[in-house]
Amino acid sequence: MPQAMRLVTRVSQGSSRKRVNRVLKALFGDGYSQEAPDGTNSKYDEWAIAFENLDSSERVTVLAALDAVGGSDYITWTAQGDGTSKKWKVKDGYTETWVSGTHSTIEFEIRQIF
Repeated sequence: MPQAMRLVTRVSQGSSRKRVNRVLKALFGDGYSQEAPDGTNSKYDEWAIAFENLDSSERVTVLAALDAVGGSDYITWTAQGDGTSKKWKVKDGYTETWVSGTHSTIEFEIRQIF
């Protein structure tokens, strides 16, 4: 079941967006090539998200949302600088790093889907 991104105010300012342009490319023997957009949604975004210094209740909230979608469902989120909510898939799970005995940082990557 889709999940809304939890604790959006805690998304780290160090999170970053990458714009991806998917293209079809044909290479010819004489060195000439042609490129064209690959499909209707050939431009999409990827984000590297970090939730830093989460206490135990915030940690449980973020992990529950990530575990609920796993690799088969999506998260809805309005990214920084965007005006509308979009659908995002979590790529390759998440990483949790302990900052102290009770606080952790959770990092993951998401890709826009249509």
